[in-house]
Amino acid sequence: MAQALKATAWILLLALFIFTVGPLGLRPTFGYPNAERLLALAVLGFAFSLAYPRRLLVVLILLAGALCCFEYLQHFVNYRHGTAHDVAIKLAGAVAGVGGRLVVSKVCRERFVA
Repeated sequence: MAQALKATAWILLLALFIFTVGPLGLRPTFGYPNAERLLALAVLGFAFSLAYPRRLLVVLILLAGALCCFEYLQHFVNYRHGTAHDVAIKLAGAVAGVGGRLVVSKVCRERFVA
């Protein structure tokens, strides 16, 4: 199970890279770009925090570094541009995902231990 969680988290990170640096047509949309960014990174943060539950600070540092790199790489693609605003929204999503996993973990632990 642990290997599957790790594989899923890394595959999601790869997908995020493709959607961030690839053509706009590849990116799934539902009309609210900031909400899309926030939700995508919350899912990614949740997945990485499940895969590496004892390394949450490392997870946050990894995601922050990856997000900054992905946004920077957009400057080398003609039809894309990275902004500090996008990075801020994505970082907030990653933190929300990791925090959400902590909340879910605590609630499950209290419910099943008690």
